[in-house]
Amino acid sequence: MLGAKHVRTLHGSSPLVITALVLLHAGLKLANGFTLSTSQALLGQVAFILLFVGIISALLFFSNTLLTKQKRFAQIRASTYEKTGLTHQRVRAMHNLMVATGLVVLFHVLQASTSSFSYNLMGTAILVTWMAFTLLSYAAYRLNGRKSRRSP
Repeated sequence: MLGAKHVRTLHGSSPLVITALVLLHAGLKLANGFTLSTSQALLGQVAFILLFVGIISALLFFSNTLLTKQKRFAQIRASTYEKTGLTHQRVRAMHNLMVATGLVVLFHVLQASTSSFSYNLMGTAILVTWMAFTLLSYAAYRLNGRKSRRSP
């Protein structure tokens, strides 16, 4: 629907929007008396840490941004790749761990009192449907592989 260029832009900017929403969500919960010690809150914290590590890793080792195009940063990246044995494929594999983050988020959401089907049928159905869609889309992508670029 969007085209490759727009999907790529959306994919690159989504982590910033998600991070802002997560911080807003956590701030609102804490401001309303919720604690960080429940199993649901702990799952939320694990999801946030995984998300944050994934974002930072992708930014530093995977993406091409204004920052990563700077000569000094490019040297640091190349040095880090060399010293750690990282390759583009390994960094992609690390990035694919975001699937695990999505599953942790799903369990976090399903533990919420508002995720009770009897209380909030539509909200829960939308969240579960969206997670199923994203996981099935990812599985289809991984099973089918990337489309080869053919020259006309």
